[in-house]
Amino acid sequence: MRGGPHLRGSGLVAVMLLGGSCAPKVSSVHGWSGPETSVVVDRSGAQITLMCPTGGWEISIDRVERSGETARVYLTALRPEGMVTQAFTPRHVDWKPESGPAPQCVQALIRLDTAQWLPAAEACR
Repeated sequence: MRGGPHLRGSGLVAVMLLGGSCAPKVSSVHGWSGPETSVVVDRSGAQITLMCPTGGWEISIDRVERSGETARVYLTALRPEGMVTQAFTPRHVDWKPESGPAPQCVQALIRLDTAQWLPAAEACR
């Protein structure tokens, strides 16, 4: 998983360095013990943000499952190897559907390194 592009999956995906939206936002769900995570949903798709404890984290979309008005976005978060600066660093990943309108709700399921995917955050517009 290391070495190549880490932004892939169903739909147009881009890492955004700037955030901000007036859309509804929900932070991490009960039981998630990884980096603080939030989802913002608007008419074009969703932005998922992880507040990583250090720089160098790699975030990738593995797949997206859509059922009616809900999209489940599966992501992998890889911790950096070696020495890194200890500073909270927001990492933003945008997801936009390949076709049709964006769903009303988006759930982010994240796996840290190679662990299983766990519900991390969700939001509806």
